[in-house]
Amino acid sequence: ATDADEFFRYYEAKPKLAEYTLTRELARNRFDVRDGAGNALDAATALRDATGDDAFLARLANQSLFGDVLAALTEALATSEAQAAVANAPAGASYSLSMGAAPRVEGRLAVDVTVPSSVASGRLALASLELAAIVSLRPRAVTFSAGRARLAAVFDDDA
Repeated sequence: ATDADEFFRYYEAKPKLAEYTLTRELARNRFDVRDGAGNALDAATALRDATGDDAFLARLANQSLFGDVLAALTEALATSEAQAAVANAPAGASYSLSMGAAPRVEGRLAVDVTVPSSVASGRLALASLELAAIVSLRPRAVTFSAGRARLAAVFDDDA
């Protein structure tokens, strides 16, 4: 998506993403769902029973939320000629959802920047960083960001 309108049109056209969130993402990621007063809710129950804008949050709270920022990061790395790639880090994704009068979702995804290597996995992690996506429904707004890269200890002279 190149702008917020296009971003929202994408999710409006994909109601099945809510089911994907419920059946796949809840089991493998961290979810913090709060009602309008800030009270913690059971994520599965709250998302399954949600209506209106709150139900729309379930379409957003999955890895598709990071598509644009991952594409931009991958494109930037492609220009480096280092055969660098982006891979989900073991920490995975987390989602904080606020339901009620000010519905919004904040997603965070840990990723590693890797290059080809002779290590068992075939990739060597050079750095990790956290990607963030914040989507507000009233008013409609979308913000993406990438945190500072944390360099990996690639060579250990003490080993």
